[in-house]
Amino acid sequence: MNSGKLVFVKKCLTGAISLMIIIMFFAGCSKILEVKPPINEIIGEEIYSSNKKAASVVTGIYASWGANSNFNGRTSLSLLLGVSSDELGSVANDFDVINSFYLNNLLTDDAGLWSNFYAYIFKINSAMEGITRSKGVTDDVRSRLIGELRFLRALQYFYLVNIYGDVPLALTTDIKETSTLARAASMDVYHQIEVDLLFAEQNLSKEYVNADILTPTDLRFRPNSYAANALLARVYLYEKKWKEAEIKSSLLINETSMFKLENLENTFLNNSKEAIWQIQPTSFGYNTLDATIFVLSGDPGLFIPAGPNPDSKPVFITSDLYNSFELNDLRRKSWIDTVTVEGVLFPFAFKYKVWQAGQPLIESTMMLRLAEQYLIRAEARAEQGIVNGGNSAQDDINALRKRAGLNEIELMDVTSALMIIRHERKVELFTELGHRWLDLKRTGKIDSVMMKVGEMKGHPWQSYKSLFPLPTSDIKNNPSLKGHQNPGYPEQ
Repeated sequence: MNSGKLVFVKKCLTGAISLMIIIMFFAGCSKILEVKPPINEIIGEEIYSSNKKAASVVTGIYASWGANSNFNGRTSLSLLLGVSSDELGSVANDFDVINSFYLNNLLTDDAGLWSNFYAYIFKINSAMEGITRSKGVTDDVRSRLIGELRFLRALQYFYLVNIYGDVPLALTTDIKETSTLARAASMDVYHQIEVDLLFAEQNLSKEYVNADILTPTDLRFRPNSYAANALLARVYLYEKKWKEAEIKSSLLINETSMFKLENLENTFLNNSKEAIWQIQPTSFGYNTLDATIFVLSGDPGLFIPAGPNPDSKPVFITSDLYNSFELNDLRRKSWIDTVTVEGVLFPFAFKYKVWQAGQPLIESTMMLRLAEQYLIRAEARAEQGIVNGGNSAQDDINALRKRAGLNEIELMDVTSALMIIRHERKVELFTELGHRWLDLKRTGKIDSVMMKVGEMKGHPWQSYKSLFPLPTSDIKNNPSLKGHQNPGYPEQ
């Protein structure tokens, strides 16, 4: 049984809260990972006895995301939500887990993303409890670490509520409470996300810091107040709080000494000024695992990922996405490449380019970046009727178009402006942590788009599949979830 599920293993909670952090891949990492978490150690109160030890617990959470996780690799949101939508095609066979997402034929006995999210929520809650109780952690480090952890918890719940709908809201590691949690209403989950992010925004500094939490760094591997601000802007957009979203995104866009739209070739590099928060690579000498998955082999006659798993089935950019770019859009030139197999052209995502092992670590997984803030502000302004003129949605869209080598456009009215903004989100944010799938859902376009995609895949689309199923194992183990599977899916 996975301790990340809502029915936590009771023996793991006997006495002091225990937390397994197994970090096996720190060779070559620096700065953010200088303070190494313990290896294969059952962590009790001792791990929180000093600033350095407490910081190592949080560092371990980030480090595990740099390998295969919901944010990297073969189980990532970028891949699984990409193939679920109209972004990525797949040649996976019927027995490949990717195929269940690609065909929107999700298995209710496969915990998948859900299990991983709740595993991290458990670790986050456990760390918060330990750091809060600790007498050896100084107040300045304590507030910073709790701020980071509440930011991370908000991030998990943001994806959970948008992928599954109403979800159990676990804010403790108490087995008596978590084992019987019912699904909380989405509005209550969003409220908790806001509360956590506002706390993080107020308790994190504007500086990016090293693993000791105190010394500044140019690397953007630990979230700061700007990261909390950026995620809060996204949350407000999803909640249709247009003015609040505009204000939060403007705070970042106006911080020109910290952030700017980079040259397309530099956007995803470690020293990118466009990065608001990145995850440092921690996977055995590789840069990002996205590159090892998305980059396809250019060898004649081969059609496999260029990375370390040649037996993995390839995914590729769909013709719909590829043809969505305007002819002279530099994003297609810089962020997409192609291979030809038996006379057929297959485009692939090329935002991350370093797929070989043993190369210098120059790219990191982008979690939050400035371009999204321009798109958030553009949409929030358009929804308020601020379509053109000074300080308008038009200004924000043209900032991205200029960077992409395209001519400026004039936005005429709210309806057409929103169509253009959504198109820009499609060609700007593709294969980045599921933006496209979530955009289709929140804008009410998922049925019209996925009906056509379903016809292409040979598996008719059904509306209920816009929400993923809860794992049947969790429903079976939690009496409060019985009878509350998402509509359309069997409970067992």
